[in-house]
Order: sequence, then C-alpha cells, then structure tokens
Amino acid sequence: MSADQYTPPFPLNVALAVAQVYAGVTVESAAKANSCTAAEITQALILPEARLIEPASEWDAVDLLAAEFRETPDILAGVVPVGVTLISAAPKVGKTRLLTQLAVAAVRGSMLLNRAVTPTKVLTLALEDGARRYRKSLDHLVWDNPPARDQLRIRTTSKRLDDGGITAIDQHLDLNPECRLVIIDVLERVRPRGRGTNAYRLDHEALAPLQRMANLRQIAIVVVHHANQCSEVSDVFEKVSGTSGLIGVVDSLLLLQRRRGDDVGTLSVSGREVEDQTIALGFHDGWWGPAPEGMPAELLSESREIRTLWLWLAEEGPATTAALAKEYGRTENTTQKLLHRLEDCELVDSLGKTAPGRPQQWQVVRGDSQ
Repeated sequence: MSADQYTPPFPLNVALAVAQVYAGVTVESAAKANSCTAAEITQALILPEARLIEPASEWDAVDLLAAEFRETPDILAGVVPVGVTLISAAPKVGKTRLLTQLAVAAVRGSMLLNRAVTPTKVLTLALEDGARRYRKSLDHLVWDNPPARDQLRIRTTSKRLDDGGITAIDQHLDLNPECRLVIIDVLERVRPRGRGTNAYRLDHEALAPLQRMANLRQIAIVVVHHANQCSEVSDVFEKVSGTSGLIGVVDSLLLLQRRRGDDVGTLSVSGREVEDQTIALGFHDGWWGPAPEGMPAELLSESREIRTLWLWLAEEGPATTAALAKEYGRTENTTQKLLHRLEDCELVDSLGKTAPGRPQQWQVVRGDSQ
C-alpha cells in the first residue's frame, strides 16, 4: 500500500519517510523532509509492518530536488548494480561458472574481471547444478582457502516465488542483513506458473517481486536466464528468451556469449544503472578472466585464426603480408584477405604509404573497447 494509506503503528509522516527511504533517499534527508527524526525512521524500518509500504513513486519537483539519495556501490563495478540483473546465455557457455566466481569474489572482496567487487555475504540458489556439482566447482575455485562460515549460503531447491520462494529469501535476508547479493540460477525454476495468455504480463510479473525486494533492501539480485538460438539479430539483446516484459523490469541486462570450445567470449552490458558496453573475456580451464591483454571486444566475434594474427601483430609490431603468411603457413593471398577483413573492422591498418619496391606493412589499431 502507499504511505498515505497507512495506519499505525507509526505516524503518517514517518510512513512517508519510510517510503522515501525505500526509494533510495537517505534516512537523514527523509527525516528532514517529513519533520521526523532519523531514530523514528530507523525504528519503523525494523518493524515487519514497514514492508507493506511501497517505495515513494510521486514527488513534488521541489521535494525531489531537495532529496539526497544514497550512494550504493555496485556489487561488480559497472556490471552488477543494486537492483535486479538478468544474465542470459546459451547452454554450456559458462554462465554458472561466472556467477560462482562472482559469489566467491564477493565474500572475499576480491577483484573479478579486473573490476572491483563489493564485499558482502551471498545467497546462491543453485537450482540446476545440485550440491554435488556445485561442490566440485566451488572446490576447484577456492582450493584450500574456502570462504568463512556463514558468508556463502548455497541452496539447491526453492519453491516458486509466488508459492513461498520470495518469503524464504526474505527470511534469509532478515537473519543475514549483511547479505547484499542473491544469485538465482535459474529463473525457470522459481518463476510463477503462468496463468493466462498475456506473455508480456507473465514475464513482467516473474521478476517484479524480486525488483521490489532489491529496491527495498538495497541489494543486488542476479537472475540466470536462457538465451534463444537466434543468430541474425539487429540487437544482441534480442537473443534473450521471452518478451520485453523481462527486460523492462531489470536494472542491468547481461548477455554472455562464447562459441563452443573457444577460449574467449564477450559480456554485453546494458541497463538503467550501468553504462552500455561490451567486455572482452578469456575462458581458461573452465573459468572466466580478462581477455588477452589489448584484445578489443570487437575481435572476439572473429575466427580464432584472425584473432591469433591480430595478437601476433600486437605483440611483435608491424609486419609485412609475406612475413605473416610465413608465420602462419598460409599463402600471401589468404593472409591478405584476413588482413583486409581486419582492416574493414578498423582493427588493423597499413603503416603509411607503400614506397615503390617496398612491401606493405601492417599494424594493429588499438581502441577503447577492451
């Protein structure tokens, strides 16, 4: 219910302040705007009745400009903000491995993909792996340095969100207020069973309770979802299965892509709280890390042969077509075609003008999309 419909156990002005806090306003700012004390708001927030209040959704422009909002650090800088993040990928790409790495990095406060991770307790719903498989992955990742007890909680079963699942998560968060990251792998195991034929509404309602929880508690909830098999799309996020009802709810949308058997991939990022970007990744021994130094994300959609050629040029410096052909055992004609493909992608260019009797040399173009 909205705050102005609320009745005791606390006064209306305190209820209005709670609604603003749930919308992200600092306690001090909400207290000043509603003529109450920070202590009254803090005490009200402890009460279970406060959960019935919806975040403030209507503002006078003067009040909105005067409000001070909390600065909440991303769980994974620039990728996983406070709110709901939907990560989508085709089967067997490695999305579960990436989220296992995120969970361990979060409880340790260590870097992941050369990005800062906010230290926090973590709840993981590993609903597809089961305990045995998750244990194997976790053991391989932490070796002889496991997380401290009560830092990382793993559940392998869950009720659907509308049948006690959301309540179970809420109860865990009540008992563990330091937990600011929840990972749900996979959405299909917890989404409410569809009633009706409106696919957009069903998709929206699948994530809406999680978004409300994330906003009220100022935590990050990462939800795993499958990608479809579309290859020819104008926007990579069209590969996310379902309707735009899913995409419209989330604060961050991730698409993880890697060709089967390849050792590189991309993580496309978009959303309200993050900058649109494509991150180049490496995939070695079943785990994710930064892509080879200097490799731009645009190169990752090319064949391994083309990527290898580019990396050699990046490490060894300018070279002629003949030298590159000899290095890779290809004809000069084939090598020239590969170089022209890279040139069309603005990943290499020729080094100056070719003088009479002097062979053309090639060099890499280094961009900012690494």
